[in-house]
Amino acid sequence: MRQPVYPLFLLVFHQLSGERIFVVQLIQVIMNMLTIWILALVAHRLLGDGLIPSSILFPAMYFPWLVMAGRVLTETMYGLLLWISVLVLVKSLDSGKNGFTFLFGLISGIMTLLRPEGILVWALSLPLAPAIVQGRKAIVHWLLSGAGVLVCILPWAVRNRSALGEFTPFPTTSGYNLWVAVRPVGSEVWSESDEFSLATDSGRRYYIDREASRKFTELAVENFRRDGVPVVVARALQRTALAWTRFPGTGEAAGWNPGFLLLTTVHVSMLGFAVSGFVGLKTGRAWLLVFPLFVLSLSLPVSKGLTRYLLPGMPAVALLAGQGLLSFLSKIKGSKLPEVGKAAGSSAKGG
Repeated sequence: MRQPVYPLFLLVFHQLSGERIFVVQLIQVIMNMLTIWILALVAHRLLGDGLIPSSILFPAMYFPWLVMAGRVLTETMYGLLLWISVLVLVKSLDSGKNGFTFLFGLISGIMTLLRPEGILVWALSLPLAPAIVQGRKAIVHWLLSGAGVLVCILPWAVRNRSALGEFTPFPTTSGYNLWVAVRPVGSEVWSESDEFSLATDSGRRYYIDREASRKFTELAVENFRRDGVPVVVARALQRTALAWTRFPGTGEAAGWNPGFLLLTTVHVSMLGFAVSGFVGLKTGRAWLLVFPLFVLSLSLPVSKGLTRYLLPGMPAVALLAGQGLLSFLSKIKGSKLPEVGKAAGSSAKGG
């Protein structure tokens, strides 16, 4: 069982358009464009005069994010909802208006029905609220946003109770993801392992059905107990580091080949400029811009840790990299100007 939002999206725009995949791709391209626009609104609201306007061109040119729109995957829609939720969260905390707070909860609920880690956007906003608003307003944020989440996910949980006998708003992929997460990084292909065959009854059960998910969970717990906490934690950190340092989509091409090394160099350089751009910001609210990146990173240790899982947040990394690069170039240009002026002055004096 998977979450319902993306399959419903495909049903409406793929099936009703005569199964033309182009229609889905076109809509996802529009979603990409809207995401960049929403990100620009978020950045302007958080950074104010600290935002270098031309830095918004960097996420608009971020190649992996553009390519993702052509694939039938949840990342494009999730990215749009993610940045809308951040914009609404900022407006909610700034204005204290209950409508924005409830809307933030609704969007978080829709995200949860798209990808289960969407619930983390709401859950992790709870400790943020007291850091920005005080006392009663923080409590109101918790209650109203929680109500918005429930309005979305409760009907799906009730449906699952009626149809499957389980009262849960989450999919049955958690057991499989957890099993993958505790395995050694770089081990044999999961679908070819003996444990995969055992959990799926030699392929007679789909790997994400309820029985397979339960078996995968049992295997994950057994492996966790066998290997111990330090080993599993080390694997989680390794998986997270690989997801962050690899250029999206190069997992299978990893190795000492020129193409992979070039893309990795470009990617790591972008991360470096992004850190520089973030550190150089003068506003104390800039951390809200990287809040989605933290949320997305939390899913890496308990999943396959694929680079594409981070893509919904990467436009912000590209924007911050633009900030860092443009600031760096501005400093270089500024440092050369006095030298030119000094040389011109010396020539005039000598003349």
